[in-house]
Amino acid sequence: MGETFIQAGGSAQAMTVEARVMTSDGTARLFTVGRQEPVKGPPTTIWINDRAQVTVSSNEVFTAEEAAVVFLTFYLTDTVAQPYQLREFDLGVGG
Repeated sequence: MGETFIQAGGSAQAMTVEARVMTSDGTARLFTVGRQEPVKGPPTTIWINDRAQVTVSSNEVFTAEEAAVVFLTFYLTDTVAQPYQLREFDLGVGG
């Protein structure tokens, strides 16, 4: 993999999108992508495969159609654009 990438896990109805992007200090970091809207309800668990899962907030759950827009923008610009927000992914926490 290169310095930056985008990936998704879950199902077409409920998936998480993660992107590794270059930050202002010149390092690449992994982030969970979310919509800029208030979090509603408890966290959601998304199964990546039979053994791996990740827990995300309601604004970080995408359908395949919603994620396609994020992927296309990333493909064209090598970054996650507005109106999305990034939350740094903690590799030490989660499923």
